[in-house]
Amino acid sequence: MNQGRSKTGWSGAIFTLFLVTLLSVTVVVEANGVEYTITQGTFSQTITPLEKAESVEDFYDYWDYEAHTDPDIELRNQSLLFLYKNTNTGEVSLVIIHDDGEGTAGDGGVVEFTFSGLPASTDVSVEDDPEDDDYALNTTINWDWPDYRTDGGAFSNIGNQFTISIDPNFIQGMTDWKVATGNINDPTYVSIPDMEAPIEITTGATVPDAPGGLSGTALSTSEIRLNWSDNSDNEDGFRIYRGGTLVSTVGASVTQYTDTGLASDTTYTYEVTAYNANGESGPSNSINVKTDADEQPDSVFSVDTDTWNLLSIPLTPDPNDCPSVIGDDLPAGSTCADITWGSWNGSDFRELTSMSPFEAYWLWAPEAIELGVSGTEPSSKEVTLEDRTGWIMFGTPVAVNWGDVQIKESGGSYQSIKSVDFTAADSPVHYALFEYSPGAEDFLVYQQPGWDSYTLDPWKGYYIYVYGNANTPISLKFEESGGPPTPPTPPTSATQGALLSELEGSNVPAPPPPPKREATLDFFDVTATTSSTGDGSRITFSVAGKWASSAEGLRVKVKDFSGNTLFSSETTGDSLTWTAEGVPNGTYLYVASVKHNGVFGEVDIGKVLILE
Repeated sequence: MNQGRSKTGWSGAIFTLFLVTLLSVTVVVEANGVEYTITQGTFSQTITPLEKAESVEDFYDYWDYEAHTDPDIELRNQSLLFLYKNTNTGEVSLVIIHDDGEGTAGDGGVVEFTFSGLPASTDVSVEDDPEDDDYALNTTINWDWPDYRTDGGAFSNIGNQFTISIDPNFIQGMTDWKVATGNINDPTYVSIPDMEAPIEITTGATVPDAPGGLSGTALSTSEIRLNWSDNSDNEDGFRIYRGGTLVSTVGASVTQYTDTGLASDTTYTYEVTAYNANGESGPSNSINVKTDADEQPDSVFSVDTDTWNLLSIPLTPDPNDCPSVIGDDLPAGSTCADITWGSWNGSDFRELTSMSPFEAYWLWAPEAIELGVSGTEPSSKEVTLEDRTGWIMFGTPVAVNWGDVQIKESGGSYQSIKSVDFTAADSPVHYALFEYSPGAEDFLVYQQPGWDSYTLDPWKGYYIYVYGNANTPISLKFEESGGPPTPPTPPTSATQGALLSELEGSNVPAPPPPPKREATLDFFDVTATTSSTGDGSRITFSVAGKWASSAEGLRVKVKDFSGNTLFSSETTGDSLTWTAEGVPNGTYLYVASVKHNGVFGEVDIGKVLILE
């Protein structure tokens, strides 16, 4: 750095460059797990690159007379060596700065360096005093280093696997030779013990640590789900072994895998390893998992696909949680929490934690599902509904005509529901029974007097409306009770619209509709395509995935890595375009949300590369 001062002497710094590892890329991103070690004889020190989110040229600003680096890490009257990492790109550079800022007039330092091991792709990113010095690689680089001056350079594209040797020859003026490591805002300075002996900077890329905590669960007669702990931060992925044979690989940070196509009632042995470009870890713990026996369920029901189903189950399962009842029948990768909601609690749909033949549940089937349940028919066919008024969802364990169901209010006695006078002011329930039709995506309504011969289906769920003047809770008994003769046939679906209008006229609200489904990663994703406009980049975000045609809107936000929003837009269409004029080269984060069923759900997070 000259800053208008004349030079009073000269010294030579000779860089003899020999190729050790040739990398065929222009920008080398440091791999996870790389260790950097500096040695000199018996001296050895592991060092960490000084990191900042800017290029090495911006960090080492030799035109700044007060401080050549920001933050200032120079040491007066010392020679300093360190590695610098641009966290935006991952590029690592080798930097040397010589300073004679505390000398006296005329004692400017003289030094010569001989380098070997720098790859042929190495670039000189910073040439301190380029107007006076020669920085052509593989030739003599002349640094004139007089009193009160600095000199140095930064060498980028050095790769992530190398051994770089530096043979120093401090002819005069230098008293210390240090390495900077650690936090760029508060670096640690380590003295190199010998001012003349050669030193080496080496990388030792490591393989990942072995995963642990491997466990497995049989999902069905042909599927086993594996889970494990990720014990490393430098893996490229994981390899799954069954009986010592590789069956699949998954990406980095993934800790679950479902093995499919297995034989029923069979025990399998599993191990998992982590791997990266440097090799494979040792195996995890070994486990044995047995698939379920091929037993036929006691009752089977086909669920309509790609729509809501209001259903119940006909048997008491053991255990009674959702996975034990329908978990084996869900699409691969789905869980009960993904596609099911519990019954209506009067204001919202409660979380599904258990299942009973007397309850009703909403289930969304993204794929064709045949549900099968095994269990026992409850000995008592009596159920007490919740102690509240309004809409209540229920199911039945047996097929029974609705007119034969018995009903009672709290403190009262049972009577057949067809004998209830629904026109009376003290009628406990409304005169209409509601079933949901997945095909029509609407409610079917059955009312007195035509509902008495309607047969309740044990696999279907129903709504009934309890009046505010009822003595709640209401109890139902799904058993024949005798009584008057069977009334006429219930109305057909063609009359449903009229019945719903009549319902509205009776000041009873319509039944709660199915829960709204947010767009999720299961059904949508968003692609980002970059094209050049001549004066910037044009990024087009487009809705994709199996449900792309049903998207009702798209929302995209783009931010830099400091959290600043660079672009935010929303559309009712399925694509958005961002013309990124004036945005610096680099990688930026976007978050995309898709609107479905009137609700925006976050479906994708990704990165876009801007090239001006």
